[in-house]
Amino acid sequence: MSQRFLKLFAFLALGLFWATGAGAHESAPIITPHATVTLVSDVDSFEPAKLFRLGLRVRMAKGWRVYWLNPGDAGEPPRLDLTLPQGAAASEIAWPAPFRIPEGPVMT
Repeated sequence: MSQRFLKLFAFLALGLFWATGAGAHESAPIITPHATVTLVSDVDSFEPAKLFRLGLRVRMAKGWRVYWLNPGDAGEPPRLDLTLPQGAAASEIAWPAPFRIPEGPVMT
């Protein structure tokens, strides 16, 4: 999946998440022919100076994949470009454990 595609996902998901209000646990989905993406939160509401986690849930169509931090022999790692409100900060991405998928002579 290209960086431009993931950048679009992140931008649209963040916009929809904040547009739905602070009570949302999961944003409205962004749906493309190859994926459905939502932004999920571990809190019901946001408070100044209080930490919370956001996750990008990506459900891929059959045969499509999102690559990990180290994409293996093929692909490229996902990248998120966040535009945060003044005073907000984001930590590094906490990557879930990957799994290997053999595809012919390469490993993804």
